[in-house]
Amino acid sequence: MQKRKHSILEILASTAIGFAISLSALYFIFPFFGIESTHSKNIGITVFFTVISIIRGYFVRRFFNKKVTVFTLDDLKTMRAAVISAIERSTFPSKHHAALVNILKKINGKISSDL
Repeated sequence: MQKRKHSILEILASTAIGFAISLSALYFIFPFFGIESTHSKNIGITVFFTVISIIRGYFVRRFFNKKVTVFTLDDLKTMRAAVISAIERSTFPSKHHAALVNILKKINGKISSDL
């Protein structure tokens, strides 16, 4: 998970690039729509939208960082064991039951050896 400091640094770097692109774009977009503007107005407009972009980007990043669950190796082993246990206690037809348990045990051993 990304720390808050890293989130804000990433957003600032991305927004700095966006600032330069947006400021440059205003010199083409405004005349295209017949809007007259000065250099200082273009900078002011770009700064305004840049601040909004930084705030939006920061909160979106923090929201998604909280929504992403990171599992440890022990969590994964516990989940695999619980699935195998549930299947062993289930009422699957015996031919499917045994095959499924064997497959999961093979996967369990393969994953454990790979980690």
